[in-house]
Amino acid sequence: MWREDPSFVHSSFVLRHSVSSVIPPAFPLEPTDPAMTSNRILIIEDTPANMELFTDLLEAAGHTVSQAWEATGGLELARAEHPDLILMDIGLPGMDGLAATRALKADAATRDIPVLALTAHAMRGEEEKAAEAGCAGYMTKPIQTRAFVKHITDLIEATQSRAAL
Repeated sequence: MWREDPSFVHSSFVLRHSVSSVIPPAFPLEPTDPAMTSNRILIIEDTPANMELFTDLLEAAGHTVSQAWEATGGLELARAEHPDLILMDIGLPGMDGLAATRALKADAATRDIPVLALTAHAMRGEEEKAAEAGCAGYMTKPIQTRAFVKHITDLIEATQSRAAL
């Protein structure tokens, strides 16, 4: 017979796992490319679980990560830190990620920072809308952890190669 304990009805619990328990051992957690360790990435994401996962994966790969929980704070951090890449959640409360990307691209101080759009709402036309707003790439959530860091590293390298020309 199941009986619910009334003392736990309004309790909440947080379960944390280290990134090594989420990613299979075949995934390289140590930085393998010296150029990769110097990349600065700004994550603008309002969902704590996503923010933690993205941060853990990127830091485990040797990247330096800054975090913003909403667009306005992300715009300020982008201007102050000028990261190598911005991961932008499209579904942010208040100013959405596409509006924030347009603001970044309209500002001479931040227009050259590549933005990777992240969205849980992968509907027809969304990738085109992200590109029109100025996003250099598009990724749907939930992410595939094995491909996530590689996709980001490839985007940064491509951007840096174009800038060197």
